[in-house]
Amino acid sequence: MVFTKKEAYIKQILIYINQHKFVDSSSLANEFTQIFPNELVSHFFLAKSLFYLKNYEEAMISARKAFNMSRQNDVITTGVLLGSILYLQNDLAEGYKLLESIEKQVGNAKELQELMAVFALALNNPERAAEHMSKLLDLNKNYGDGFILTLLG
Repeated sequence: MVFTKKEAYIKQILIYINQHKFVDSSSLANEFTQIFPNELVSHFFLAKSLFYLKNYEEAMISARKAFNMSRQNDVITTGVLLGSILYLQNDLAEGYKLLESIEKQVGNAKELQELMAVFALALNNPERAAEHMSKLLDLNKNYGDGFILTLLG
């Protein structure tokens, strides 16, 4: 199905994702990137759909495109997706470095600190993980407590 407006693609892809129809969402997102190659959202949805299909190598390509197109308000969302793919690909050092660069650019953000704590633990660096957990606690005391208990749990 070919749409003429990006909003139509976004709406239909979101419907597919919410219905867990990831083959359909990836197919439509691929079409979306062909029709609107300069739109960050087309690459983001393709990466997200491929991520859900566990096709991490192709998801990485689209996630990098989306991340490279990101502006200040998009960098956390695209960076967390890319970081998650790097984590699942066991590229921990590159993923952590990516997250550190985002942190320098945008500052302290809940989603970022959560993922950075996970990376630090996976990299066997409990001191860094504790720093990220402390930052997370500063962001939201109640949320941070629950997250830390989940990690330690």
